[in-house]
Amino acid sequence: MVFRKIEFLIEGGGPSQRRLKAAPMTATKFLRKALKHLLFLTIAALLSHLFLSYFLGADKVLQLVTDSPARQPLGFIMMVTFTLVFYGIYARFREQVCTLVCPYGRLQSVLLDADSIVVAYDQPRGEPRARWQKSGERSGKGDCVDCSACVHVCPTGIDIRNGTQLECVNCTACIDACNRVMAGVGLPRKLIRYTSQNQLGGKSGFKIRPRLMIYGAIFLGLATALIIMLATRAAVETTILRTTGQTYEELADGSIRNLYTVKILNRSPDSSDFALRLAGGTGKLEVVGPRLAAAGFGNASSVLAITIPRDQLYSTSTPVTIEVTSGNQVLDQVRTSFFGPDPQ
Repeated sequence: MVFRKIEFLIEGGGPSQRRLKAAPMTATKFLRKALKHLLFLTIAALLSHLFLSYFLGADKVLQLVTDSPARQPLGFIMMVTFTLVFYGIYARFREQVCTLVCPYGRLQSVLLDADSIVVAYDQPRGEPRARWQKSGERSGKGDCVDCSACVHVCPTGIDIRNGTQLECVNCTACIDACNRVMAGVGLPRKLIRYTSQNQLGGKSGFKIRPRLMIYGAIFLGLATALIIMLATRAAVETTILRTTGQTYEELADGSIRNLYTVKILNRSPDSSDFALRLAGGTGKLEVVGPRLAAAGFGNASSVLAITIPRDQLYSTSTPVTIEVTSGNQVLDQVRTSFFGPDPQ
């Protein structure tokens, strides 16, 4: 809807926009088109940055923006790709995203029944349709004056008078358009309104039914699970992976050393310094990379080395548990494998 408003402000709406499209290319037309697409591209770029920040984090996106594209080629390609995708949607594809890509309408159609509240056309009141006459005589005719205003304003191009359709996104633009027409011709409003098919047929209004109770129970269960997960989640999320291209290193004293990369995501709003230690067993853990310190809702990464005497290894792959601590509090535990030579 924002992009339609931009078009309306720059090119005008309805007939004005169609005349501009059919007119030959002039300096004024070029400037209007260029300004419109520049605004579309700017908004698409902002949305692509926001979209990627959900997956990469705000710090990583800021680094991509401030760093040279040559140093961040993958991130730059992702940013440009998503910007062009969003621009293509807003400049060309538009409502077809709702009708062809978005699963909301198909999911909604499965969940609806005759008592569901939807945007609906009051067919008993509106039919038979007839054009408005200056005399105002409507004897034997419905209230719908067949102006098609509801169709013209629909962003997905459907005719709500044909019943509920999966392309409907419940924007209620048809309700506003119809109410304006009804007020203009002196007929009651709400020919198109939020209601159910049963209410349009004169049956009782809202009632508790099994479908509603089942949906409510499912929603309550999902909401409860989400609250429990948020309340019980660890203060940090730790990822420990073996350094690529290495198995193990045998030291001069016969001990075996493995290298790992560690990344800690701080889920709390407070800055923290983290430490790592082995839980049980004989061995030594040391952080050989940068200090593990993360700002609130930030992350920290480093490299750690674990050294274990060879006589303490009883397999080529020994499970080890690493504890993440802050002060005297254990925040997380991560299990990984320690590789070594065959003890036989």
